[in-house]
Amino acid sequence: MDLKGDLSGLAAEGESNEHIIWRHISIGDLPYDATALPTELMTISGDKGVKLRATITEFGPVLMSKILDLNDTQGGILALVFKYCDDNSLPLLDLKDLKTSIQYLTNEGKEEIEKEYGGFSKVSVATIIRK
Repeated sequence: MDLKGDLSGLAAEGESNEHIIWRHISIGDLPYDATALPTELMTISGDKGVKLRATITEFGPVLMSKILDLNDTQGGILALVFKYCDDNSLPLLDLKDLKTSIQYLTNEGKEEIEKEYGGFSKVSVATIIRK
């Protein structure tokens, strides 16, 4: 479904024709007014539109796993990192925060995360960071 095209069509002024005029008269509706609706498009790139900004936390582990094209094991590790950060009130605002959290949990915080949540492979973590 082309949702962007459908929604952007709301911003364009409509066109009238004989059938539309007949239909409005037959149902006793006011005359058809093909007025454009106020529409504001958003963008995550530099294109025209309102700049949409989202944090890594708002993306969540499932969407981030899909974006990074992670396998199930790597996605599970990412979910564990999100859970740890959530439980410890650590915000994941950008990719730098995510990378720093992963590196911390692989090194200095390794004992803490293994005790609380279980262990994970350094090879999988390296793949996540690379992606």
